[in-house]
Amino acid sequence: MEVMRKSHYILALILFITLATRLILAFQTPQFTGPESYFAIRQIEHISSTGFPLFHDDLSYGGREDIFTPFFYYFMAFFDLFLPIGIVGKVVPNLLVSLIVILVYMISKDISNDEDASLFSAFVAGFIPVFYKETLNTISVYALAFPLMLFMILCFLRITKKDYPYYFLISLLLLVLTSPSVAILLLGFVFYMALVKLEDHRQSRVEIEVILFSIVFTVWIMFIIFKKAFLMHGPLVIWQNIPPEILKIYFSQTTIIGAIYQIGSLPISYGVYAVYDHLFRNKERKFYLIIGMAFSTGFLLWLRLIEVGLGLMCIGIVATLLLPKFYKFSFDYLKKTRFARFKTLYLLSLFVAFIFASVIPSIVSGMDAVDRSLTDSEYQSFIWLKQNTKEDSIIISSAEKGTMIASVSERANIADMRFLLQKDATQRINDIRKLYQSRFETEALGVLTRYGVDYIYFSDKEKNDFSVDDLVFTENRQCFSLEYDKDIKIYKVGCELK
Repeated sequence: MEVMRKSHYILALILFITLATRLILAFQTPQFTGPESYFAIRQIEHISSTGFPLFHDDLSYGGREDIFTPFFYYFMAFFDLFLPIGIVGKVVPNLLVSLIVILVYMISKDISNDEDASLFSAFVAGFIPVFYKETLNTISVYALAFPLMLFMILCFLRITKKDYPYYFLISLLLLVLTSPSVAILLLGFVFYMALVKLEDHRQSRVEIEVILFSIVFTVWIMFIIFKKAFLMHGPLVIWQNIPPEILKIYFSQTTIIGAIYQIGSLPISYGVYAVYDHLFRNKERKFYLIIGMAFSTGFLLWLRLIEVGLGLMCIGIVATLLLPKFYKFSFDYLKKTRFARFKTLYLLSLFVAFIFASVIPSIVSGMDAVDRSLTDSEYQSFIWLKQNTKEDSIIISSAEKGTMIASVSERANIADMRFLLQKDATQRINDIRKLYQSRFETEALGVLTRYGVDYIYFSDKEKNDFSVDDLVFTENRQCFSLEYDKDIKIYKVGCELK
C-alpha cells in the first residue's frame, strides 16, 4: 500500500512538472501559433454566444459552408463562459495533453505490471518533442483527441471487466465527434485482430463485438457529418481537398532524422526493439494492440492519408507505451550480471540520457512553437484592418494568414487553410501566388477584380511563401495606395480591370 502511495506521489510530481513546463513556455506570448488556433477561437466564441458552431462562414473564402466535428469546440466553449479565451486557449489544451502522463502510466502498468517502468514511461510521455511542437501554443483538437484515444486503449485492455465496455463506447462517441483521427485507432484494432489471428491466439468475443461495432458506428457517423464533402470531392475528401501544391509541402518538410528528433531518440529506439521482440520472440498478446497502432500509423503515413505531425505524435505515444518492455528487460538482465550493484548508476545514466534526448528537444520545440506564434506587429496590423476598413472589405493574403484575418480583423479573406466544400480552392491558391509574384499591373488587377479585393496584405509570410521582396505592380499609387507601412504593408486597391 505504501509503495502504491509513493508511486502516486511520484506520478503527481511528473504531472506537475509536465504541466508547469508547458504553461511556462505557452505564456511567453499572448498570441497563439498557427491558423488552427484562430479558427478554433472563432468557433469557441461563436458557440459561447449563440450555442451553435459557425458552419456558414461569411468571412472564409468571402462566404462558404464549412464542415467539421464540433465536440472539442463545445468543450472549450464551456470554459470560455467563465474565463477569457486567452487563458482558456493556453491552459485547457496544455492540461489535457498533460493528462497523457496519467493514461500512459495506467496503460503501461496494465501491460507490463512493473511500477518503476510505468513511472518512467509516464515521465517520457510528458516530454515527447513533437507534442510540444504541435500542441503547446496551439488550440488543437488533438489536445483532446489523444487523451480520448489513450483512454479507449485502456478501456479495451480492461474490456472484460465490469463497465469498461460502456466507458469504451462513450469515449468512442466523444472521439468520433472530436476528430477523424479516430481512424488511426480503429485501423490499429484491425491490425491487432490480424496479429492475434496470425499467432493463433483465441480472440475474445467481446473484443470482436466492440471492434466491429466501433468500425461500423464510426463509418456511419463520419458519413453523416461529411456527407456533403464525400459527394462533392469524392476520394479527395481523404486528403481534405488540400491543393496539391500545399499537400506536397506537408510531406516534404520532415526528414527521417527530423522525425526521430521530434519523437525522441530513446523512445523510438526502444520502441523498435519492443516491436521486434514481441513479433518474433516473446509474442505477448497484450502488446499487440500497441503494435497494431504502430502499424496503422505507419501505413497511413506511407499512403499520405494523415498529416506528418499527427503521425509523429501517434508514433511517439506508441514508442512510449512500448518503453516499459525495454526498461524491464534491461534491469532484469542487469541483475544477472556482475554489474547488478550499479543499478542506481544505470538508472541515473538512463535518466540523464532521456533529459538530453527528449526533455531538452521538447523545450526547444516548445520555444520554436512560441516563436512561430502571431507576432505583435502582425496582430497590430490585423487590428488596424478591423478599425480602418469597411465591414464588407475583402483582404487578400497567404492562405495561412487568411484564417487570422477572419478571426482577428473580422474581414473576409480570399482563401484560408480549410479546403473542404470549396470547389475552387486550388484555383484560389494559384491566383494568390500569381498575384504576389506578378510584375504587371494588368495581370494583378485581373486577379484582384475577379475576387473583388479591397486590400492587399503583405508581410514576411508572403515574402517567404512567394519568394518576393516587394510588390512590383504597386508602383502606380493611384491604383495601389499604401495605407499601412510598418513591418507589414497594406495596400488599398483603387482600380479594377474592366
